[in-house]
Amino acid sequence: MKRKEERLEKDMAEVLLHNKRLTEPLQRVKEEVTELQKQLANYEKDKTSLAVGYTHNHRIEYMIFNYMVIIEKIGKWKIKVQVELDDLYKKFTQAIQEVQQKSGFMNLLLERKLGALTNTLEKKEAQLNALVVVTRKLEVCYPPWDT
Repeated sequence: MKRKEERLEKDMAEVLLHNKRLTEPLQRVKEEVTELQKQLANYEKDKTSLAVGYTHNHRIEYMIFNYMVIIEKIGKWKIKVQVELDDLYKKFTQAIQEVQQKSGFMNLLLERKLGALTNTLEKKEAQLNALVVVTRKLEVCYPPWDT
């Protein structure tokens, strides 16, 4: 029995030694598992953040695209309005020039008519004056009947 006890003690010592040798790697593996679980949690958190960031980025890119389309439309509209403005300004300038030209022409015609009327008036006044002179001479020569 003593042999059996010695053998059991020896087996027990070997098992304890073997257990001690396995406990250290087991502890390291447990720590490694804990670290890997933390890394996995961080990975999942990063993955979620990346998905949210990607969605946010996609929305911003969509908004930028829409704003670029709006800017392009505004640019085309601005060009169209500028062309219309230039056309209106050109027509306005032409209308002013036509009015000035017509006004100048009308002034010239009115000046000529005024000159002609002035000449006619002067002739009529001269004729009237001559008639007055002749009438006075006649009055001197032939007094009125009722006096």
